[in-house]
Amino acid sequence: MALKKRPDGRIHVQKRYEDAKGVKRSKSFYGWSRAEVEEKISTFSRALEDGQRIGAGDCTVREWAEEWLKTYKEPHIGIKSMESYTANIRLINDAIGSMKLKRVQQADLQRILNARAGLSGSSIRKTAMTIRALFKAAAVNRVIPFSPAEGLILPRFEDGSHRALTQLEIDALTGAAQALDIQTRKPHRFALSAMLMLFAGLRGGEAAAFRVGRDADLAAGSLKVNQSVSFAKNQAVLKEPKTAAGKRTIPIFPPLRPFLETAEPGYAARPSDGVQARNKKEKAAKPISRQAWRIAYKEFMDMAGVSCTPHDLRHTWFTMLYDAGVDVKTAQRWGGHASVTVTMEIYTHLSQERETASEKLIQEYFSKDEKGKNAGNKENENSNTR
Repeated sequence: MALKKRPDGRIHVQKRYEDAKGVKRSKSFYGWSRAEVEEKISTFSRALEDGQRIGAGDCTVREWAEEWLKTYKEPHIGIKSMESYTANIRLINDAIGSMKLKRVQQADLQRILNARAGLSGSSIRKTAMTIRALFKAAAVNRVIPFSPAEGLILPRFEDGSHRALTQLEIDALTGAAQALDIQTRKPHRFALSAMLMLFAGLRGGEAAAFRVGRDADLAAGSLKVNQSVSFAKNQAVLKEPKTAAGKRTIPIFPPLRPFLETAEPGYAARPSDGVQARNKKEKAAKPISRQAWRIAYKEFMDMAGVSCTPHDLRHTWFTMLYDAGVDVKTAQRWGGHASVTVTMEIYTHLSQERETASEKLIQEYFSKDEKGKNAGNKENENSNTR
C-alpha cells in the first residue's frame, strides 16, 4: 500500500478493486494519519465482502426504478397491477427521479406522500407501498445501506371514498338504460354494462368481459363471472379473475332481468356501430377497447344526468345488499371478495353512515319539537298580555 503525502498534510492512498459486476475500478482514500486511512480502507473492504454494490448508489432514482420494475414487477404481475405501479413510479420520478439514489432522505419521500392528501385511502396506500418496495429492494441489493422509506406517515384521507347513489340517481340510470335510440330502436350500447354493475355488482373489467348468451342463465336465474378484462395500453385482454373468489355465481335480481331478456347475444359492452360492423365482417367479436369504454360510459352517464364512477355502481349494489339484510358472508361470495375483511369494511362503513344519519334525524326532530314548544309558549305569553 503506497502512501502519498499531500501538500495539505493529508495522506492519500489509491486502492484498486473489482465491483460486483467484475469491473476493475480504483478509489482514493484520504486521512490525517495512517491509522485513519487504514480504517477507511477496512470499512470499504468489508462492504465489498458483504456484497454491497459499491458505486451503485450513484445511479439516479429513475434508473433504479426502471430496473426494479423490470426485475421485480413486470414478470410477476398482471396488466392492471403493472399500470398501477408504473403510474406511481412516474409520480416518484416526477418528484425525485433525477436525484442520486444514495442522496434520497425520508423527508423527500414524505413530501411525495403529503402531496397525495385528499385522495382516496386506496390511492395513497398504493403510492406508499410502491415507495417502500422500491427502496427496500435497493437496500436488500445493497445498492444503498438502508431504506429511507421506513417510518413514512400516511396523510389524512377518508376511507369509503366510493359513494352509494341516491334513489333518484338509480331511477335516472334505469330510465336511460330503458330508452331506445330513435333510429336503431336499440338501447344505448353501454346500458347493459351499467345495469350489470348496478344490479349485479360486477367490477368494470368483469362487465367488459360479460357475454350475453354465455354468462347469463335466465332459466336458472343466475349470472356467471369467469373472466375479466385488463387493458394493455388501449386493447382489451381477457384474463381469469385474480383470485378464486372472483369466479362466482350471482342471482339475477328483478331490476336486472328485463335488460338481460332483451339483450342481443355478444359482449354486453359494445363499441361504436362502425367497429361493430368491422368486427362482424372479420367474424371476430372482441371486447371493447379502453377508449371506447370510456367514451361509451361518459355518453351514457351524460344521457342519464348522473355523475359517478363505475365503482360507485358496485358500491351501490353492496348498499342494496346491506339494506336488504344480506349477511356479510353471502355478500362476500356474491361480490367476489377474496377476504371477508373487505366486505366487512364496506358493511361497517355503511353501518356508520346509517348511524350518523339517524343521529342527525333525531337531532332535527328534537330541534323542531323544541322550536314548537318555544313558539307555543310565546303565543301563550302574547295572549296573556292581551
